[in-house]
Amino acid sequence: MQKIIKINRLWLGKASIRSYIVDQAIKEKEDLVVNCGGLKPTEDHSMTIPWQDLHKGKVSKDIFVSKYDNKSYRLIDFDWKPNNKNQIELI
Repeated sequence: MQKIIKINRLWLGKASIRSYIVDQAIKEKEDLVVNCGGLKPTEDHSMTIPWQDLHKGKVSKDIFVSKYDNKSYRLIDFDWKPNNKNQIELI
């Protein structure tokens, strides 16, 4: 199974995903397909992170609070590795 999420931009070549999204994907054994809407049209706009590799992300020290539902979370950063026929796994 796959869960598709959208981010607006990359920061220093990294995709930041909220910890509760990553935790849920691990629990449900779902790969994350990350779509980045802020990329130039000539670049690949998505990457897939297998659920087995979700623990490899770098967890931020800061705790954030959502302005919509007051849910607390940390950001987990993953190196941007766009989908292509050569992608085997997240390194």
